[in-house]
Amino acid sequence: MLTDTPPAFQVPYDPAPYVPRLPVPDATPIPLLDEAVAELRARSDAWVRTSPEHKLALLEEVMRATLPLINEWTRLGCIHEGLDPTGPDAAEETIVGPYILLRGLRLHRDAIASIIRTGTPRIPGGARVLANGRVAARVMPHDLLDRLAYLRMHADVWMDPSVTLEGLPDTMATAWRTPPPGRVCLVLGAGNASSIGPLDAIHKLFVEQQVVVLKLHPVMAHLAGVQARALAPLVREGVLRIVHGDAIQGAHLVH
Repeated sequence: MLTDTPPAFQVPYDPAPYVPRLPVPDATPIPLLDEAVAELRARSDAWVRTSPEHKLALLEEVMRATLPLINEWTRLGCIHEGLDPTGPDAAEETIVGPYILLRGLRLHRDAIASIIRTGTPRIPGGARVLANGRVAARVMPHDLLDRLAYLRMHADVWMDPSVTLEGLPDTMATAWRTPPPGRVCLVLGAGNASSIGPLDAIHKLFVEQQVVVLKLHPVMAHLAGVQARALAPLVREGVLRIVHGDAIQGAHLVH
């Protein structure tokens, strides 16, 4: 019979603030947050009208900028996690950080290349009509790597009942065919994997066509320099600003 955990095994709650193992940037001053938003707002309409060819070239440039940073990204991640950067555990930091980012960049690049060629991204497993009459698109596995890594697993996207198989292409990549009004998006970078914040920014920029303020999570702030260099082409383009801080900066940006 289960009983309450004995007091000797209870872990007391420690309200002390998070203390990073590595140096992190100072919090971005509030006036600079406002300046970043204003600069992005001024570029938002131009970004929506930017050609897919130029956006594809930017993604490729981000990939080239990321490749030389893999070792440093991994080393800093290991130190932050208390791991040996030369040990086998270091592979996990490579996978959840630069590897996943690079794979995401490649998939976005391939989708844009397909939009340039045919007007829509490629559906890896095609689309079909289910027994209930709804259209489903098999979006995963995407390639041989997915099939090997996720054995016997797949993912379908079920469409709204009003979508027909013939009309499905008309519902895809609509932000590329009918550009929406320019918008500024705030991405509050998550803290449990180092690729999440950058990939969320990439999604907003290249899928939803929104310019982005990316506030890195304090737990990931030790990678600020590495990620800034990886994403530098987008900062130079004027469609991304990377800021730092905690809930104070996050709350100010949200409101």
